[in-house]
Amino acid sequence: MTPARDRWLGAAAVLAGVGVIAGTRGLAGVAHGPVGPDLVPLLIGLGMVAIGVMVGATVGATVAARSHVDGVSPAPVSPREGDALAIALMLSGSLAWALLLEPLGFLVVTPPLLLALLWIATGRLALAVGLALGVTVLAHGVFAGLLGVPLPWGVLAPVAGAVPWI
Repeated sequence: MTPARDRWLGAAAVLAGVGVIAGTRGLAGVAHGPVGPDLVPLLIGLGMVAIGVMVGATVGATVAARSHVDGVSPAPVSPREGDALAIALMLSGSLAWALLLEPLGFLVVTPPLLLALLWIATGRLALAVGLALGVTVLAHGVFAGLLGVPLPWGVLAPVAGAVPWI
């Protein structure tokens, strides 16, 4: 990637992180825990901001320095590296996830988003499908099952009792 693209990607990550933090600050608390449901999104948002700052500040300089040393441009990290459409799809997908999470539910909205993001990032559909489904089930099991964090059921509310890990 070029330094300019790295700075844009870093800025996008910072903006997305700030959006996650701002969008989840008003979540209603839970009665059985000392921390509210906005703790994890806050940590994720802070991580996105930190990674965005690091990417924007350091990666571009590292890639540029490496290409001058080797005399050869480095290999792409992703099949769609620097593709403005891929970046736009990732940002719009995250926004769509945030808007659709409550009405449709975590188990309905998360797999397609993860599938799209992973497919864009890796270019490998089979890997993206497996990871999207696996990560969704694992995340739901950990947060809703083990930690007792109420995730929205959305359209699956009538069958919520049939999920084995809850």
